[in-house]
Amino acid sequence: MNIQESINPNLKSNRVPSSDEVVALRSLIRAETVALESVKTSLAQAEGETITASKRVEEARLTLEAALSALSAAQETAATLSKLLEPIELSIRQKKGILHPLRRFPPELLLEIFQYRIDQDEWDRDLEADLDGEWGICDGPLVLSAVSTRWRNLVQSKDTLWRHFNVSLHNFIPKFVKSPTSNPFIDRLSHWATLSGESNVDISIRKIGDKSDPDGLKAAVMFRRILISFGGRIRRMQMLFAGSDALIPVLGPGITGDIPSLRHLSVHMSEAVSPGIAIIPTGAFRESQHLQTIQLRNSWWSQRLQLQELTTFDVYNPYWHISPQGFLKTIAGCSNLRHMPIEFDHKPVVVQSRDFFQLENLESLHTTCEWITLAGPILDQCMIAPKLTNLELYGRGEVSAIAEFIHSVAPNIRQLRLGLQQDQGDDTAFDLVSILRSAKKLVEFAIDNVLVDAAFFQALGEEGSNMSCPLLTSLIFKDVTITDPSALLQMVQSRTRPGLNGETSIPRRLMVLGIQGEKQGEINAWYAQQIDELMNREDDGQSPMTEGCSNATNVATEIEPDQAVSVE
Repeated sequence: MNIQESINPNLKSNRVPSSDEVVALRSLIRAETVALESVKTSLAQAEGETITASKRVEEARLTLEAALSALSAAQETAATLSKLLEPIELSIRQKKGILHPLRRFPPELLLEIFQYRIDQDEWDRDLEADLDGEWGICDGPLVLSAVSTRWRNLVQSKDTLWRHFNVSLHNFIPKFVKSPTSNPFIDRLSHWATLSGESNVDISIRKIGDKSDPDGLKAAVMFRRILISFGGRIRRMQMLFAGSDALIPVLGPGITGDIPSLRHLSVHMSEAVSPGIAIIPTGAFRESQHLQTIQLRNSWWSQRLQLQELTTFDVYNPYWHISPQGFLKTIAGCSNLRHMPIEFDHKPVVVQSRDFFQLENLESLHTTCEWITLAGPILDQCMIAPKLTNLELYGRGEVSAIAEFIHSVAPNIRQLRLGLQQDQGDDTAFDLVSILRSAKKLVEFAIDNVLVDAAFFQALGEEGSNMSCPLLTSLIFKDVTITDPSALLQMVQSRTRPGLNGETSIPRRLMVLGIQGEKQGEINAWYAQQIDELMNREDDGQSPMTEGCSNATNVATEIEPDQAVSVE
């Protein structure tokens, strides 16, 4: 039952309402009449607003249509103008290209630029070579040839621009197998062989013996094609092997035995190959008697070399065990050998040979302190290098063995770089004084990553018959711990005193002192200033040191540990 029925039960009947019901009904009618008028007023207002809004929508629609029409017209105009713009811009670029100064470059200058760029690319590529042979492709001549007809003609006219030929065999083997006489490898090889003319050629071959050709038989055929194409013009050869099984087929004497023009040879065996396996075959490169440099990585040349022009023997076999006498026998016939950067493990021998090896022209040796320590007793007895003036040692080792090696094998050392490693937490100073006593002709001494005590500086500051390294003019410290900066200061005062010079005085004046990354920060601002003044004072000047300098640590001002004195 709704509210009306509850108020007036006569709505659905013809009963005459009572007087009270009449009063109630009339009251309701008045209230509903008021509500009705209110709704009518609101409705009229809403209808007016609807009409107004409709007019505005119509006006907006007309405006939007006009804007859309204008937009469409503008887009059509822009498209038309763009089509007109492109040929004009192209015409301008073409005319500017004709007027570009590069077109007026003399051909000779362009060729010099091209040659520099190609040689620099090859140099950078060579520097990035590692045991895994990540050698980049050197296709500079092809890139330059694609720029313009003029450049292509220039590039093809200069044979030395084509003197670097390098190739990754695994990129060409599948098509080479399908068609040995016509394939991208043969096309590339013929192109280079023709355009390189009569100039010497550098060859770099990568990925020999990888999974596409594990036994190296296909690589051997392709390598033979390379040798035939370039004939006697191959000056330098870099060979990267991915597997050891390919070494004999590719480098066997039947293939490499007749390359008389070869001057520089690099053989890299991937570090994935176990050490002690990759041995250069006997008879390989037997006619390459003019070799000047040999570089071996994870590979070894066990046969005795008889190369009178060899100047550099570079070996990096960190996990190979090679006896010192076996190593010396390999190079004994290379009388002109001057540079030996080498790294490999020591192999003890039960019976020592009585052979004596004089490396009469050896000038520089870079190797590990560990090898000198372990092989030193043998080297001291069977080797002499009178012209060895540059020695660089790094890693762990015994200073006493190093000092004895210098004394017995290389008494004329002039440049020494010593990078010893100490165990973490070990604050024991190495006996560097013994090295000073052995290297009497030392001129430049660089020390890395060690603890340097007062005895070292006192030995350098001594005078008279106890003087150490009287010819020393350069002293460089890097990442060292200096326990007594007062001793350093007194040494600098002694080696920079008035009357000394860098040519005739004994001792020589200390000209260069570098301290980089001093670990404990003992060289504070006061010491730095005093040392700097001493290093820069005039020959006839007076010492700027103040009285009581030996107690200067009491008035030192702290500075950051990485501050350093570096005076030249």
